Amino acid sequence: MKLKGTILPGYVVYEYFLIISLPRSLQEDIIRLRQDFHTKFETHHKIKGRPSLALALFLQYGTMQERVVDLFQRVAAFFAPVEVKLKDFGSFPKHSIHVAVEENSPLSMLGKNIRSQAKGLMQVNKETKPMITIEPHIGIARKLKPDVFEQSWRGYKEATFNYCFIAGEMILLRRLTHDDGWQLVKAFEFRDKALPSTQGKLF
Repeated sequence: MKLKGTILPGYVVYEYFLIISLPRSLQEDIIRLRQDFHTKFETHHKIKGRPSLALALFLQYGTMQERVVDLFQRVAAFFAPVEVKLKDFGSFPKHSIHVAVEENSPLSMLGKNIRSQAKGLMQVNKETKPMITIEPHIGIARKLKPDVFEQSWRGYKEATFNYCFIAGEMILLRRLTHDDGWQLVKAFEFRDKALPSTQGKLF
């Protein structure tokens, strides 16, 4: 994630990544889908790293980490374990193709909760906005040229993909630079301490 504007001198800024981890078998399926796409369409940009469901990506001072962790802990404590249903493929015309999460997923409500409760703590300065996912998905191919997108999407929009799993936590990772590997900060268990009427009972 690119830093915009200025930051306080002498303070370390980390890139933070809030995710839902995927079952190992699903990760392997997604890796195969990515490799098959890359091989078939000879794309220059290949998605790297272990597949996951992204919830938020942001920059923040390391000195703010404890406050960020406390806030995510509170968000997770009042959220129930989530049944995640993956259903076929979706796209962001004309550059990306992904495995889609079924519409009206509780993950959308989780994203909205994160946005409303934590957005202020996910902004290192006024210019650098956090990326918060309201429509979660798992990327298969990104940064496609328009002609490659059109050619590939003709097949993927008719293809099927189904997978269902229970997500019991969200995970916060961080790294210092884009070249560094992601390091675990903390896992936040969905504890379902309360069920506000705005969230509702899951399925």
